[in-house]
Parts: sequence; C-alpha cells; structure tokens
Amino acid sequence: WVSPVGFASHRHHGGPDGRLEDDMLPDITFTVIESVDGMSNTQTINSAELSSVTFYTCPAEEEPDQINESQTKQVRNNPDYAPVDDIEMQDADVACESEHPDASEEYDCRSKTPQQQQTGSTVVPYSASGTPKQEGPNNSIILHSITAMSWYDAKSFEELRLEDYLNDNKGTKPFVESVNRMPRTPKEILQQECRAIEERLLRSSGGEFKEVVVHQDTDSLLDILPAEWGESLEEIGLDGISDVSLDIGRRPYCWHSKRRYYLSNDTEYLVEHDDLKEIILNLQEFGDDNRAGLDGQLHRISAIRDNQELIIGLTIRVGRHVEGNAALIRDLLADDRSILLLGEPGSGKTTIVRDIAKELSDRANVFIVDTSNEIAGDGGVPHPCVGMSRRMMVPSLRDQASVMVECLQNHTPEVMVIDEIGRGREVEAAQTSKNRGVRMIASAHGDLRSLMKNRELRGLIGGLATTTVGDMEARRMQKKTGGEILQKQVTQRAAAPIFETIIELRRGRLNEWHIIPDVATAVDAVLKGKTYDVQKRIRCNESQRYLVDYIHG
Repeated sequence: WVSPVGFASHRHHGGPDGRLEDDMLPDITFTVIESVDGMSNTQTINSAELSSVTFYTCPAEEEPDQINESQTKQVRNNPDYAPVDDIEMQDADVACESEHPDASEEYDCRSKTPQQQQTGSTVVPYSASGTPKQEGPNNSIILHSITAMSWYDAKSFEELRLEDYLNDNKGTKPFVESVNRMPRTPKEILQQECRAIEERLLRSSGGEFKEVVVHQDTDSLLDILPAEWGESLEEIGLDGISDVSLDIGRRPYCWHSKRRYYLSNDTEYLVEHDDLKEIILNLQEFGDDNRAGLDGQLHRISAIRDNQELIIGLTIRVGRHVEGNAALIRDLLADDRSILLLGEPGSGKTTIVRDIAKELSDRANVFIVDTSNEIAGDGGVPHPCVGMSRRMMVPSLRDQASVMVECLQNHTPEVMVIDEIGRGREVEAAQTSKNRGVRMIASAHGDLRSLMKNRELRGLIGGLATTTVGDMEARRMQKKTGGEILQKQVTQRAAAPIFETIIELRRGRLNEWHIIPDVATAVDAVLKGKTYDVQKRIRCNESQRYLVDYIHG
C-alpha cells in the first residue's frame, strides 16, 4: 500500500487554467511496498522528482467476493494501515475472474488478455502479524492505475479506504462512484473552492444575500454651501457625487460618476474669496496636512494655498458609511490575518476600512490611528459607523508613526486600523506592532506590483533583497527560465510580509474586489516572472449572489 510520510504543505492548487507547473508539487514522500518475484521490498520516493506516480497491483486468482472477513479485519486492524491523503484514484477496475498472468504484465479482465505494464510497483496486503505477505495468487487485490497527484485536495480519503473495497458488498460499485465524483484537474479544484467561498459568505450573512446600505449626511454639507450650489447638487444627484471642487476665479463644479457637472448655468458666475471664507467659517481648523472636517461628520475638506499661505481653493470629499460593505470578506475577517487595502484615490478604501473596524470591534479591542479624522469623523466623539472601536487622533502626518507606537505601548490593542500608510517610519511602526502580536488593518495607494517598486513601502510585503548565488544555482535558474545571460545576482523577498492578505480595489468598481490571499507566494511569483492566483469577488445585486472566481495576477 502507499502512504504519505510527511508534508511540507497541507495542500497546493494548480493554476486556474489547469496547468500543473514544476513548483506546484509540495514536498511529499511516499512509502511504497514493492513485491517482485515473491520478495517484498520497501522504498521511498519524493514528489519533487516527478509529476505523478502510477501504481499497479498484480492480478489476483480469485474474485473480490472470495476475500473472507478475516482478511478484511487484518487490513482494518493493522496498526500501520492508514488512509492516504492527496491521492486521486482513477479507473478502479474489478478483480480478475480467471487465470492471472505474470507479475510483469497487467491483466485486462474484459478482454481476457494480458497487457504489458508501463510502470509501477506491486502493492501487497498485510498479514495478521502486520508484515507484508509474500506475493502469491491469493494475496493481491486488483486496483488498476492508481495515480498519485499532489494537487488533489477535496474530501477526506476516508471514503476511498481499502475497507470500501473489502466491505460486505465487496465495495466495487460504491468505490468507483465515489472516485467519479472527485475533481480531476486543478481548475476544477479551484472552481470547487470558489463555490465553497460563496457558500461561506452567504452563511455569514444569515443565509441570504444582503445589499449594502449607504448612509450619507449630505444635509450638513449643503448647509455650508451657497443655496444655488446646493440646489444644483440635488438636481445632479447627491448619491453619486464624490467631490466638489471650488477654485477662485473658476466656475464651481462637482464630480459625479466620473463626469464633471457645473453648479451654475451662468458661465460668468465664478468662485470668489468671500465664497470660500463663508465655507471655512463652518469648519474645524485646518491641520498641517491642510485638511479639515465638520463636527460629527465623515466629510473631508482639503485646502489649496498659494505662496503666501492664503487659501485659494477647496476640495470637498463627500464622506459615506456603507453598512454591510465588509460582508464580501467576512470569511477573511474571521481569522487573524492582517489585511492591506490597495487602490487609487476614490476607490473606496476608507469606506471599507470603516466597516471592517465596526465588524471587528464586536469581538476585539480595536484602535483606530486616525490621521485627519477621516475614518471616524471630525470632533471628539467617534462616528457610530466604527462601532465600538476606539480612536487616537494624529495631530499631523509626520506624527502618525509615533502615535502608532504610543497606541501599542499604552492601550494594548488587539487590532490596529490605519488609513493611508505612506512613509517609511509608518512601515517600521507597523512591523513593530505586528511583531508584538497586533493584527493590522491598513490602506495604501497603488497595487501589489507598484508597491514592490516603492522603496519606502515595500516593507509592507516583506521587502526585497539582492543576493548572489553560486554557479550551479545560476545555471539551474538559467536553464529553467531559458535566459541567455547567466545571472548570479537574484532579487528575493527579504522577510515575511506584514500583511498576509491584500485587497486590490479599482475606482468605479465598488462591488468588485481582487483578493490576494497569500501575499508571500504572490511576491515570490512576481520575482520569478510568473503569475499568481487572485480571487475576484463580486457583490452582484442583480442576481442577489456573491460571485467568486480565480484569475491570474
């Protein structure tokens, strides 16, 4: 019989297109009991040396229904017998009903003619003493073409145990049926995992799809604007407005669904100093980052200054709380992995961070390090959208790293939430927090590949280091990649990533998120010039479903 001795990894998937690449096989060692000419021999093989192993058994002289109950108990009670994981059985055949050929040939029971074996080892049952029986006509059981493929990851192998073959019904029919139900390719395995994720997301939402609920207090925003501009915003539609842009000497306008709409039909009606002063009087003071807010609100107002520090323009970002937004990653929030949200401005990072903070605050001590009060709103009391999360304000951008360390030292957080990590000192502070067991939830600009090119921020994904390899390793890599130049300097990931999972977001695609579940593997793949697996998750309001699929990153 065949059994895995050790595993370096409990599972590994091939690519979504079904390809099984060289490095997709985990390090699995098989113990093979081989019988040749009546002599038993035990050997080990390693999966790193092969893509698949095919084992054959010698034909038996008697049919399976002649195997008595004592032989069944001998196999079941043998202490060395154990079910085998990560093996896909194919083409289980029935036992021979007539004479058996030589051990070097495979017997075809249907044609009654011997077929030459291509490769394999003979599998023999154990005796009552626990040692393999000597090969003989009454000791072997035919299970033709048992193929061990390391990417198999589905049900427990329990249902394919040898007991199924030796049970009271002789097991041939149910054994074959259970084999046929199993996935056959890495692509099918990934599809099965996608369906399992969809079911988990649905169960986490109470068994039914729930649309998100958008909360926005636009009345407070309209109160600080001139009446004519407010009326224009209502006509355009407040739900889709992202920004309002006001520059002295220009027409006021807003952005709605990636389109510019002017707030006045009069082409000669331009923004003046008095208009900006009237708005600024209703705001909190601007900080060093030129940001201000409204008390108790999520809206953000940013100033543009001239060389004399006079405000000559304002950008008003409409703040929203999207209730139920984090339901698309609720399975990821259930464990302890740290999550980094990447995307361009306006892609919804901050909105997602708010709902994640609320979700986690129900069961953990969550602290928000809130630069410019953008996550939990302006004022001394955090906005209700962050649940029971506590908030530490950051006086200025240059103090964000020190506030992170202060939070770690003084308040024993279990989860730390940071919006917009953008400087090297903040990366170091995040690494310090991670090393002390704090789960990190943060956002940054860009995507995985651009982050790897950013010298200051690539520490978030483990950092990069250049190493020199020996001649043999360099030639091996050259042969594998097919390069013409022998490269002895190789760029590798320097350490474990601070964030185990990355969520990539796109502007205008608020219901489509790209999840990189294993950042370390993805970074290593990019450095080798390969693609990596990405989960594309979609919240489809039309079909009332969560959709999950795998794509190449």
